[in-house]
Amino acid sequence: AAAGADGSEGQGELEVEAGELWQRMRWEPGPQWRVSTLPRTSLLVAAILLEWPEGVELCIRHGADVNALYDGPLPGRGGCESGGPNPPPQRPILRVALSARSCHQSLICRHVLDGGVSLKVFQRVKKKFQEEMEVDTKDLFNRWLGPFQQTSERQR
Repeated sequence: AAAGADGSEGQGELEVEAGELWQRMRWEPGPQWRVSTLPRTSLLVAAILLEWPEGVELCIRHGADVNALYDGPLPGRGGCESGGPNPPPQRPILRVALSARSCHQSLICRHVLDGGVSLKVFQRVKKKFQEEMEVDTKDLFNRWLGPFQQTSERQR
């Protein structure tokens, strides 16, 4: 079920129920995420976690914030990369995109990058998460020249 950030439908950044998303993914992030308040999950993050490049592209085309932060768990190569919700992790959307696997990872990262991530986030993710990148994603990051979010716009 999707709703706006304020709980109403059709206003603000759309969100999905984290529990429903994890169920659809057939993924259990761990008991630490079941006993606390579930993280707010934007429709963009849901599309990324479902490894749905077309959904990611649609969200971005319709104004989803590629510079937002996600404070929930990520599926990792060995299960769940999280650490727990207290305090919640603050991951940039581009970092979340690296949780996708195979050919989906490069496509999803390309859509997120096309949305104009901040240069600072791009550089940090490129440097810190090389080991998470598939070969074609590394090539994408190495060749990427922009567009980047303008520094005079919102600072995150």
